[in-house]
Amino acid sequence: MNTKLTKIRELMQKEGIEGYIIPSEDSHMSEYTPQNYKRREFISGFSGSAGRALITMEDALLWTDSRYWIQAEKQLENGWKLMKIALYVETLEQFILNNFSVKNSQIKIGFDPEVVSLSDFQIWQQKVTQKNPNITFKSIETNLVDLVWADLRPKSEPNPAFLFPLEISGKSTEEKIIFIRNQMDLNNATVCIISKLDDIAWILNIRGSDIECNPVVISYLIVTNNSVLFFIDPKKINNEVENYLKENHVEIFPYDSFFEKVDLLKETENILLDPDHSNYKIFMKIKGNVILKSVGIDRTKSIKTESEIKAIKAAQIKDSVAMIEFLSWVDDQKKLYKESTNELKNKLCEYDFSEKLDEFRSKQNGFLGKSFPSIVGSGENGAVIHYQPDPQNSREIQANDVVLIDSGGQYIEGTTDVTRTIFFGDLPVQDIKTKFTLVLKGHISLARAIFPDQTTNGAFLDVLTRLPLWSVGLDYRHGTSHGVGCCLNVHEYPPSFSRRLINDSNTLAAGMVLSNEPGYYEEGKMGIRIENVMLVKEHSFTDYGKFLCFETISLIPFERQLIAKELLDEKEIEWINNYNKEILEKIMPKIENEKTKEWLKLATEMI
Repeated sequence: MNTKLTKIRELMQKEGIEGYIIPSEDSHMSEYTPQNYKRREFISGFSGSAGRALITMEDALLWTDSRYWIQAEKQLENGWKLMKIALYVETLEQFILNNFSVKNSQIKIGFDPEVVSLSDFQIWQQKVTQKNPNITFKSIETNLVDLVWADLRPKSEPNPAFLFPLEISGKSTEEKIIFIRNQMDLNNATVCIISKLDDIAWILNIRGSDIECNPVVISYLIVTNNSVLFFIDPKKINNEVENYLKENHVEIFPYDSFFEKVDLLKETENILLDPDHSNYKIFMKIKGNVILKSVGIDRTKSIKTESEIKAIKAAQIKDSVAMIEFLSWVDDQKKLYKESTNELKNKLCEYDFSEKLDEFRSKQNGFLGKSFPSIVGSGENGAVIHYQPDPQNSREIQANDVVLIDSGGQYIEGTTDVTRTIFFGDLPVQDIKTKFTLVLKGHISLARAIFPDQTTNGAFLDVLTRLPLWSVGLDYRHGTSHGVGCCLNVHEYPPSFSRRLINDSNTLAAGMVLSNEPGYYEEGKMGIRIENVMLVKEHSFTDYGKFLCFETISLIPFERQLIAKELLDEKEIEWINNYNKEILEKIMPKIENEKTKEWLKLATEMI
């Protein structure tokens, strides 16, 4: 018996609800959340960053996308059922409608309004309540999972905020506030409420460490025509930050006073509120007129300033040095493994690789921490797209393993994200080389793309990475790309090549920074992914207007053993050789260890 589910159902009975929805997000709709907001993980056992749970009196269901199916099947606790987000599988809304419509009585589904976005609530209303008025959604401000979690729930720590250098940002807080007020004027708004943590960090040019791997501070921001109100735990503000905020006419208020302040806004106010990134409780508190629209920070933030671009490239150089030192170390481990006897094998596990990555990155000046938990999947674990080893659950690296290593760092200059797939042996079989090379061909095809400015949606280019795999009936079940922040979130909206995001905000523009990460996975066997970070930049002007291209700014060699040269055309070979030449020119002068230098020379030889 699952005692956590039993306790939740007892609380549901007291609240008079038939179901209870538990999302992944915190009060700010964050992808990655503080430990004390990981309610869905606590109640279900599933630790992936995306997923939504529904508990009824009979069922406990988790919906998540294809990146996490294998992981969820392994992690879900007794009594839970995985609902794979895919065609022909009931959505959460369809499940509620189909399973509760048979009852003639009034049905209430409970939720915590502080961790559900306004747009999600509107979707529930549209897809459920409007179709069956007997089914309604009840706001319950005391989170039921917290009552079960009780004293075991982690406590939040007042981690200090710090200033982000203006010489890196390139735009002052004053300039950014002016931008917001201009957007307010365009929308006839007198107030703008901002909840999204990376937006607030960007606006105020501050950073923090309230969420692991994400240099943000838990806070809210209210901008009016003549004031800026910043809601944050005062313990996080030192004298330097306080003076800086005062200089920029930003007033500091306790974080816990935010909803009280929203409640006091006058009925005559026109309030700009982003429904996708604002929790429903904010909407409940507003008395004035609400303008449901994004203020446009996301796209503006994603187009980096010249100083940000310079800094981001510096961060990529640092990270590439660390990754090359790590890959050279791995090569040494392969040799030791091969030379040792069965009784004295140089045994390493996935977690050892993850720890070693951290060690090499931490030697770089300006390193703040990881940009996400490192993914090191060997053998069958490589097929778990977001697999994360830990000391208690870490597979031993074995001879002839394919090892997928996806990791990144936060540096004061910028954020990194890179994936390399290596072979822990001498002679990979042709099938593995073929599949690796098909992924590499797709990666190169995207990296070489040239496309029109202003009209090219990222989704239009997604096909370039998939065509080599499609040609033999293969594919991968995750996005090809995501935007990357500047000492901010490693996943930054809107830049993407997702076919689900065909809209104006996803139109590529010079200055955007995003990943290029095709892959291929065989459940129970192995995973392959190749990822670099790219900068969108101007390419040329013709009679047809401006054209853009990508500059690859991650500079780390690919696994030579896994490349089937016979599958590459002349242009692809030329691209790899030019890439390796650039690595030698830019990274070799930064390498101090002689053994690593020798490894890099061999790794970047012409193919």
